[in-house]
Amino acid sequence: MGDFPKAIYYLNNYYNLNPDDEVFEKMNKMALENKFTGFERSDLNFILVLYQQFYIFILYSVILIGIFILIILFRKKIYNKKILRRHLILVGLFIVFLLVFINVPNTYQSAIINKSTYFREYPSSGSPIIGSIEKGNKINIFGQEDIWLKVLWNRKIVYIHKNDTWILNG
Repeated sequence: MGDFPKAIYYLNNYYNLNPDDEVFEKMNKMALENKFTGFERSDLNFILVLYQQFYIFILYSVILIGIFILIILFRKKIYNKKILRRHLILVGLFIVFLLVFINVPNTYQSAIINKSTYFREYPSSGSPIIGSIEKGNKINIFGQEDIWLKVLWNRKIVYIHKNDTWILNG
């Protein structure tokens, strides 16, 4: 029907559920023909797709490793063996990593622009406009403040109105 941004939106949701090179190539070809950006295969996008797809398996594996480490430390404590300071520091770092790993999915998303819109310097309609983006381009979202999405664009944090996007399932 000629609505390529909407077609890419549905293809991208399908790709997030069932990653397949053929689907990616179709989506990428459609984006290139229409001069949309954000669909290219980059290391960041690849890692984020893998992260979303295998999140639960990675999470359970990391939790099991943490339980194993705690069992070893408790056994040392029971048998009155000295627990080295560096081991305690490593356990602390492991816990911080686990907390970050658990909370990252809540902040990262992708979206496709559903109409031409502006980038703002701050999350406000009165904020200065620092750029624009056309319908059909894909953006990575790294947070949200009220109705404003925090986006990384040209290596700078900018804000875009939530109603101007189609949030991708992932």
